[in-house]
Amino acid sequence: MENLFLKDPRIVSVIGIVGLVGYATDILLFPTAYEVTLLNYSCIVLTTLALVYHLLAKPKAEIALSLFALTLLINLIVAPFLQINEPDFSSFYMRNSLVYWVIMPLLGLTIHKRMFLFSTLIYLIQFGIILYISNDQFLSNSSGTIVMVLIGYIYVILYLLKTLEDSTEKTDSLILNLKIKNTELNNKQEELQSLVKTKDKLFSILAHDLQSPFMGITGLSQMIKNSASKGSTENVVEFSDMITETAIQTSTLFSNLLDWAASQTGELEMKPEENNLDHFVNETIALLQEHQQKKHITVEKVDTDITILADPNGLKTILRNLLSNALKFTPSNGSIKISTKKVKENTVISISDTGVGIEKHKIPKLFKMGSYVSTRGTLEEKGTGLGLSLCKEMIERHNGKIWVESEPDKGTTFHFSIPNQKKAS
Repeated sequence: MENLFLKDPRIVSVIGIVGLVGYATDILLFPTAYEVTLLNYSCIVLTTLALVYHLLAKPKAEIALSLFALTLLINLIVAPFLQINEPDFSSFYMRNSLVYWVIMPLLGLTIHKRMFLFSTLIYLIQFGIILYISNDQFLSNSSGTIVMVLIGYIYVILYLLKTLEDSTEKTDSLILNLKIKNTELNNKQEELQSLVKTKDKLFSILAHDLQSPFMGITGLSQMIKNSASKGSTENVVEFSDMITETAIQTSTLFSNLLDWAASQTGELEMKPEENNLDHFVNETIALLQEHQQKKHITVEKVDTDITILADPNGLKTILRNLLSNALKFTPSNGSIKISTKKVKENTVISISDTGVGIEKHKIPKLFKMGSYVSTRGTLEEKGTGLGLSLCKEMIERHNGKIWVESEPDKGTTFHFSIPNQKKAS
């Protein structure tokens, strides 16, 4: 069913009631053959059943309208053949035709275009048979006029239907365009809100997390200057080491901030290529060596001398953040193990530590974008809470996954997988 314009159940009920009134009027006001009267009574019963079904079962409006139309179609087709031997047959048939021309096309257009065309074809066949078997002089003399009027009527109905269809098509097109524009507008609004949040987060970090290290460097530099001016060099080495460590932490923070900002604005692009994993692991260990040595943590490598398909900068960021986290939450004299294994079509890289572990209820929040929770390390090391979120995004852009296994006081293992082959985009 299509092109249904009368969808209101109340209007459908009114159409059924009008049908009942029409059959009753036929019985009461117009003298007809006994068989036609029985037919009208039968149509009253069928229409009443269809109306009750519509009111109680509440099916689609098309179903009730189709039942009303089918009952009326049967009445209008059969009734002339039951009245054909009556003296006033020609007037009865013209009245029957008038009902046919007015009501059936309206119901046909309301329900379906094909119903109107089908009912018109049925009427033409009926009219031809009636002319042949009735020998009614009036109908024979008027047949040409009736056919011409009917053709004109069909043309008008089809023209109106075409106009309605065109109008409906244009309306649907406008509605679709409005929906598309509305979706685009909502997407732009969400994108704008995301950018505002990114900006706010960046300003928050710049105002809070970058202030402390620069103040620390400034203070330590002043202390070195004071010590040097007094000719005392006892604390210069210690102060210099502290400046170096602060500078490294600030550099890592800057790198994460830049990568995170790029990922939020869609400018972070992963270009996987073949790399030796061991080379990047060694580079990351060297970068964090001072932190490692300060806490006397041993780092073990197992099967890391393999080729991996990954974006070099992305892989560096992932390893730097995961290893930095392991160092941060592992107490002094602990150990970290970096290992790999092949699992189906992926390489799984694992970084295990003997650190403080993670409480079970906190694990689901670790990688959640937007919940940047920073926890201090075993030596009160600071962070921004961006690292794991950034790792997750970069790994997913490699079509990989990241997950974690951990228990409080039993250490933590972060696993991430990287496909061995590029996936077709």
